[in-house]
Amino acid sequence: MNLKTIREKIKNVSDYSPEVLAYDNQMDSIINDAYYSIWTERRWEFAQKLAFMNVYPDVDASTVTGVTASTNDGQRIVTFSGNVDALHETHAHIWVGNIFEIAGREYTILKIVSLTQIILTEPIRHTTTAATIAGQTDWKIKARFYHMPHDMIEIFNLAHRDAPVPGSTGPNQGKAIGLARRREEDFNLREDKTSTYAEAYVTVPPIVIPSGEKLTIATTSVGASALDTGSFPSARTYEFCWANVSGGRMGPLSEPTTVTTPDGSNYYYLTASFFTWDDAVYAARAANTSVIGDPRPFEGLQKVLYYNANFDTVTGARRGLPSWRTVTDFDRSGIKNKEDSPLLFADTDATGNVRHPQCLQPGSDRYIENDGIYERIRPYPRIDSQDFSYPNVYDTFPGTTVLRVQDKFRQMECRYFFKPAKLTNKTDTPQMPFEFHPLIVFKALEDIFVKSGNTALANHYAKRTAIEIKKAEKRYIQHTDVNYRRGQFSGGQVSAWYNPDTLSTAG
Repeated sequence: MNLKTIREKIKNVSDYSPEVLAYDNQMDSIINDAYYSIWTERRWEFAQKLAFMNVYPDVDASTVTGVTASTNDGQRIVTFSGNVDALHETHAHIWVGNIFEIAGREYTILKIVSLTQIILTEPIRHTTTAATIAGQTDWKIKARFYHMPHDMIEIFNLAHRDAPVPGSTGPNQGKAIGLARRREEDFNLREDKTSTYAEAYVTVPPIVIPSGEKLTIATTSVGASALDTGSFPSARTYEFCWANVSGGRMGPLSEPTTVTTPDGSNYYYLTASFFTWDDAVYAARAANTSVIGDPRPFEGLQKVLYYNANFDTVTGARRGLPSWRTVTDFDRSGIKNKEDSPLLFADTDATGNVRHPQCLQPGSDRYIENDGIYERIRPYPRIDSQDFSYPNVYDTFPGTTVLRVQDKFRQMECRYFFKPAKLTNKTDTPQMPFEFHPLIVFKALEDIFVKSGNTALANHYAKRTAIEIKKAEKRYIQHTDVNYRRGQFSGGQVSAWYNPDTLSTAG
C-alpha cells in the first residue's frame, strides 16, 4: 500500500473522510509516526543496510613529499608549503572534526580552507619564543574518528572482509568487536596505537550540528531571455529552507519560506539570505590571522539549501507533507563535475544565488530527519594502511577540466539499522514487506481514536497491533539456532554429603 491507499483505508475504517488538505496532512503525520513506531519496535531484518565504510591512513610529510607546515604562536591557522591533496573538498567529511598533530601535540580540525590551509579549534602554542615557525616536517593528519551514516539508528557489525578486494588475505580480515565506552575505559586502550586493521571499535560521543534559523528569498531579473546568469521563468512559486553543514553533515532544517517570480516575460535568478531568529545576519566573520582565541560564532558551518518537491509551483500550494530535496550545483554554461552535488555556501556567506530551475533536480538527495546528531566510532587500533592508492588525474571535457582526486583505498563492511525517509508523496510506499502495511493502519487508528477520545477502539487496535507484531517476529527477527545437549550422567558422588539441619557431615 502506498501513502494514499493507507490514508483511504484509515478514513474508511474511522468512517470520517473529509476532502480537506489540512486533515490529510494531519493524517499523514500520524501515519508516519505509526510507520516509525513499528519500524523501531524490533530489530527487523528488512530494516538493515550493508554499506562500505572508507578508512584512511595518516597524512604527513612522508606521504606528501616536500610539504612542510608553518604555524604562528597563539593562532589557529596552519599553512602548508604545497598542496595536500587529501584536503580536497570532496574529502572534507573525513578530516573536519579529526586530529592534526604537530610538535607532538594534537589539535582538532575545525575547517578546511583550501589544499594549503586548515583552521583548528584552539590556538597552536610553540615551545620556544618564536612567533612563527616555518618548514615543520613533524606534522600529521589522523583519521581517528569516523562518522556513521546519517540514516543510522544502531550499528550491528563492522568487519574487514575480502570485499571489495577479492583475494585479499592475512590478518586484515575479521570482525571488529564493539566495545562499550566504559569497557574501553576499563581496558585503557591506547588512542594513538596504529595497525593495518582494527580489532575493535569504540563508540564515542556524537557531534551535533546546530539548526538553520530564518530564510528570505529575493528575485532578480536577467531580461527577456534565459541566460547563464539566471533562467527561472516568471509567475512560478517555490518553497525553500536551509541547513548548516559541517564536514558534509547536515543539521536540522530552518523555517521554510516561499518565493514567487513576478508576472511577465522575464527570467530571474533567486538570492537566498540567511538570518538568525532575531533577524541578524547568519554568517561567520572572515578569518583573521591576528586573532587569538576560540572559534568564532558560526565558523566552519557551511549552508545548503533544500527545496520542497511536493509543491505546486503554479498554484503555490503544498500537495501534502513537504518532501525536502537538495538544491544542486547546476551550471548552465557547460558541463560541471559537481552539478549533481549540493550547492554549498561558505560559512562567511550571508547570501547565496540559485540561478536555474535545473538546480531543483528531481530525485536529488532527500533530507532524512536526524536532528543534526551524528554517531561516531573510533577503530582500535587506528587504521594506518591502504590496499592501493589512486593518483590525481585531470581530464579535459568540453568547457571544463575535471579532477579525479588522489585517494588511498581501504574499506570496511558495515551493517546497521537504518531510518527510512518519510512518506510524503501519495505514491510513497513503506520500506517494509507488504504484510506489515496493515500494521501501520492499525497503529495509526489507535492514535486517531486516542485523539478522538474513543478509548475502547483505541485499545482494540492496540491489541491487534501487538498480535500482528508477534506474528511478524517469527519471520523477520533473526533467531540464533541452538544445539541442545543432554546432560552428562555422574559416575558417583562428587561432593561430601552433609546434614542440612546441622550443616555437618557427621550425620
